[in-house]
Amino acid sequence: MSPSRLTVKERNLPEVPSNTASQDGIEENRRVEIVANDKSILEPLFFTDTTRTSSAPIVRFNQNIRSEAGVQRWDIIARQGNKDLKTFSGSGSDVESSLDWNLGSELGSFPASDEPIRYTIKVVDKDGQRRDTVGSEIDVKQVVRKDKRIEKFTLIIFGFNESEFTDAHERIIAVIKERIAANSTVTVEGHTDRSGEAEYNQKLSQRRADATASRLKVPADRAKGFGSSDLLYDNATPEGRLYCRTVLITVETPLE
Repeated sequence: MSPSRLTVKERNLPEVPSNTASQDGIEENRRVEIVANDKSILEPLFFTDTTRTSSAPIVRFNQNIRSEAGVQRWDIIARQGNKDLKTFSGSGSDVESSLDWNLGSELGSFPASDEPIRYTIKVVDKDGQRRDTVGSEIDVKQVVRKDKRIEKFTLIIFGFNESEFTDAHERIIAVIKERIAANSTVTVEGHTDRSGEAEYNQKLSQRRADATASRLKVPADRAKGFGSSDLLYDNATPEGRLYCRTVLITVETPLE
């Protein structure tokens, strides 16, 4: 973009600052905000993907790793094709008897095909001896269902401690309304970051969820605030806290 199209301004605090009395707030206020006179530049982004779920949400590995010299390091690797899906690692002889691979929450490690999953146990003892053991295969069967369309929308433009709607919110709400059919089921979830008291955060997230449901003309019982009890992102970073100040809208529509 040509520099002539950019106007750079500096100021002490953002227009909507975070809490200046907390370290989290101080970190969040050190930011750059982009505003455009052409609203299309900052329009929402849409992505299409396939939602995957597992009939067995947890894969459990039971192992008994021992060595007369003592275990120095061990690894359990689950692999599909050329991709490592899950790795458990540790050192010393203190090895848990069972390890759980949670497919339900670790979507990035989800199997992507019908190819079997192969797992390997690698052990190095304190004498430097190494032993690799190939375990059994885990069969994978994929079933594709095209009985409904699930669309998820995220409103991540709430300021610190705010539940009011802006013009940007209203433009997104208008887009969501177009995706709601007469037979759609809509759920609205409000969330906050870790800042503040848990009770207040729950009420704030409920206000955000209620305001969104009202504009979408969704029944009030379909809106729920989770506060900071279920943090969606790592709150150790300013970005993670920002993304947690959100409302998630899910629209499920049966397909004929």
